Amino acid sequence: MRVALKLSILFISAVLLLPANFVFASTTVTDVYDQPSSLKVSTSSNHRFVFTTSVAIPAADMITITFPSGFDLTSIIEDDVDISDDGIDLTTASDCTGVDQVGFSVSSQSLIFEICAGDGGSIVLGSEVIIEIGTNASAYGSGTNRITNPAGAATYFIWLTSSTNDLFGSVPLPIVSDDDGNVSLSIPASSGGSSPGG
Repeated sequence: MRVALKLSILFISAVLLLPANFVFASTTVTDVYDQPSSLKVSTSSNHRFVFTTSVAIPAADMITITFPSGFDLTSIIEDDVDISDDGIDLTTASDCTGVDQVGFSVSSQSLIFEICAGDGGSIVLGSEVIIEIGTNASAYGSGTNRITNPAGAATYFIWLTSSTNDLFGSVPLPIVSDDDGNVSLSIPASSGGSSPGG
């Protein structure tokens, strides 16, 4: 199931019609959305984040995707993620000690993608970046693990940030008791949830 949020500058008008996509815009990330394979409580789910960069992401920068408490990321390893830049898969490894373009790691509730210096992974302004997490990752390794949704039904905010440039955005995920059926809602632009660590 997929869920869509349509936005304006002043407010987010969200219509969750199955199937669909999540969308949330910010000042430095445009057309941001996540395609989870499930929104049901306590269920493992693939994720597919898509966003267009409004700033460059240089070498040594880090793209961080932070999930709220309740999401279980403990099983996610490097083989479970893919990252592409304008349709070209970047090579990934568990760190930046080799020649791969992106080093991946997990820290608490955050998935961290480090653009390795000197390996050609820098992302220019205006690029479409796609990050896949779970069994849908297949470019460099075969994904076998997925992220488990929280046990409580609620709307959770996933945050996308970078370390050296002002890349910032969030995606609301309404986790539900039963993901069969249609839901509609409106979310004011100011109600973006707590920022990572806030």
